Amino acid sequence: MPHIKEKTRKLDIGCGTKKVEGAIGLDIVSLPGVDVVHDLNSFPYPFEDSSFDEIYCYDVLEHLDNLLKTMEELHRIGANGCKIFIKVPYALCTDAFTDPTHKRHFTINSFDYFTEKGHRFSEFNFYSKARFNILKAEKVYAESGFIKILPKRVKEILSNHIFDICWALNFELQVVK
Repeated sequence: MPHIKEKTRKLDIGCGTKKVEGAIGLDIVSLPGVDVVHDLNSFPYPFEDSSFDEIYCYDVLEHLDNLLKTMEELHRIGANGCKIFIKVPYALCTDAFTDPTHKRHFTINSFDYFTEKGHRFSEFNFYSKARFNILKAEKVYAESGFIKILPKRVKEILSNHIFDICWALNFELQVVK
């Protein structure tokens, strides 16, 4: 297992060529910026328990085979209080279905299943023992045409009924051990 320097307690999962500055880059392909080559569908990941304080998952979770196992692995390698930053395509955006490598789609409530209580679907948390606090769950709206001038509340209402107003979702989770 790679040795993690005390100062480098950040991990960028599926970093590709756009690794977060100061992070260890983990990807299936050996590209510039990738520090550890590993198949993200193969568990466990090559890190010790509680190795990281920050984990970045930008545009990667939708490509993986098993979200439950992935979240459990993020929970394992994240220290208590570790922040996990996630960006995924929004399920009601046609772009979510355009990429043939996307295996799943996300809504604003997708991570409720990993919380103790207080979220819409937290009562179904029996699928996994991994627990997270949801610190942020927000929609990323299109910034083109008339959409960019609409108030946020109008965008929110429209995004639940019209495709392509919301493109992505940003989450910030916190590991609870």
